[in-house]
Order: sequence, then structure tokens, then C-alpha cells
Amino acid sequence: MSRSRYIESLTIKPTDLDYTNWPDVHIDPRDETFENRKKAVQLYLDQKCTLREIENNTGIQRKEINLFVKRCLQRDQNNRLLGFTALIPHKRSGTKYSRFAAIDGFNNDSSLTGAFQQLLEKYPQLKELIKDYILSRKRRKAADNFIRVKDLRTKFLKLARALGIQLNEYPFNTQNMCLRSLYRYVDKLITKNMELASGRFGREAERITNRFDGRDSPKDLIVAPFQSIQIDGHKIDVHLTVKFTNAYGDEVVEVLKRIWFISLMDEGSRATISHHLCVRSEYSSVDLLHTFKKGITPWKPLKLTIPGLEYPDKPFYPSMAFEEAKWAL
Repeated sequence: MSRSRYIESLTIKPTDLDYTNWPDVHIDPRDETFENRKKAVQLYLDQKCTLREIENNTGIQRKEINLFVKRCLQRDQNNRLLGFTALIPHKRSGTKYSRFAAIDGFNNDSSLTGAFQQLLEKYPQLKELIKDYILSRKRRKAADNFIRVKDLRTKFLKLARALGIQLNEYPFNTQNMCLRSLYRYVDKLITKNMELASGRFGREAERITNRFDGRDSPKDLIVAPFQSIQIDGHKIDVHLTVKFTNAYGDEVVEVLKRIWFISLMDEGSRATISHHLCVRSEYSSVDLLHTFKKGITPWKPLKLTIPGLEYPDKPFYPSMAFEEAKWAL
């Protein structure tokens, strides 16, 4: 591609090509790298020297000159032309890559840098479609609450055809039809909008995200005792035998393979109110009712028959320490 055709392919304003109006840089004149880059860009735009002559005069390789020209013609987040500030060594321009070249015919994916972003800018309806499904901006059926990127790609291509994009145009003229680009775009969209996209990962993820964002649920504000309680069952995998006498007077040995420890806890004070042991394979609603009953009635010590086994001196249930905790509801 000739130099004039390359400049025209950038689709920029003709006034931007006048480097005399570009933002300049007040930099140490001893910085030869910046000065050589600046001189190479000026000679390139003047179109009075060949690329080889520019390379011999400035030391800037020909393959780098086009890159520096494109950097100078980019705009920052405030839509201001970067100009010669884009040539400062080791300075990040803070602008995202924008593709200017058109895409025609069948292409391999390695030559399509920026093509997906260019497609979204040209057809904003496609961008809105992605946001609607990933950020859950529209009410849909419960089955559509989480949509796979592959399924989203199908809807994406269907809308692209409805918008008039031909089969020889991007994304239809690529091997995977923008699937990998869509994956990357969805990942970035979720990262930037975690609050809105948290619903894709379940209610627990949404609750945790809301807590980090400062939007605490009412349960996070519970501080008063007995305002709210929670009950949990903890499985203990163990093999043991129990010897007892049945109603007929016979001695029976029963093998137990599992014990459930059910605890009732106060959310405000984090104190354990009661507990219950279930020696069946699974606990039932009856075991939960026993746990609640023990939490309401004042605690009474059991008669310990194992030698050396004693209760601690300090109270370990609220009903032992406070009179108000007895029969508390």
C-alpha cells in the first residue's frame, strides 16, 4: 500500500494530518529517541522522502513508522488528538486499539485484531444484545437466566443477518465466526459490571457482590440477640457400636455409620442456643423440632456416667448466663 493510500485508509479528518497543529512535547533535547521518532513522522507526512531515506536519516525502521503515525492520529478519552505526545518513550497512550481497515473475503483469526470492536461500533444493536443477556437487563424465563456464550453467539449471528451483514463480511467470513472474540468481550463486560452480572452465577454470588458494594441485605444488619436464628446440620462420618437392652430384655449391639450434629445459633450474638444429636443416616423435621424445643426450654445438665467427664464451670448456653434467655422467643 502506498503512503497516500495508507493515510487515506485511516479515515480521519484532513485537518488532523497537519502536524504543525499537533500537541507538542517539551522534553529534554538529549532524548534522541523522541526526536528521531518525531522527525520520522514529520518526514513521512511530508511525503518528500522515501521510507528508506527516512530510516537512514532517523534510524527508525520502516515497519515502525506506520505505527508511530497511527499513534499520533489517535485520540484520548477526552477526544483530544494525541499528536507528538504519543511518541514519548515508555508512555502509555491510554487509548484502546481501533481498527480502520475493512474486512472482506475469508480471513484467518490472526489478522482480525480490532474487528469485533469495529463491528460493535458500526452496529450498536449487537452490543445491546450482549448486554441484555449478560447483564440481565431484561426479564426472561428462568431457563434463560444463565446463557452460554455459544448460545449467545447464535443469537448474535441471527441479529447480524437481520441487520444486513452479508456472508462474505465479518463475522461470517471467519473460521469460528467471532466466538473467541465474544468470549473475551463477555469476560471484560462481566469484570467491569460485576454488580449487574453477578446474577449469572447464582443468588449467593449476587448476595456477596451486594455486600461488597455496600448494599447490605436486612440479614446483615441483625445485631440484637434472638432477633434471628439459624440452624445447621453437620455430618460426622464415623463407625461405632452402641450396646443397649431392648424392650424384651435382650442385649442388642447396633452399628452406627453416621451421626448428625444439629446446632441452633443466634445470628446477632453468634452464640449457640442448643444442639441435638441424630444417630440416623439422615435427620428429619422431627429432629429439627427437638433442636428448637431445647433452644426454648432452659438447659438442664445430664447425668454423666463416664468417669472423669464433667461440664465446664463457665456457662456455655445463653439460658445459663441470663435469666431473660430462658423461654426466649
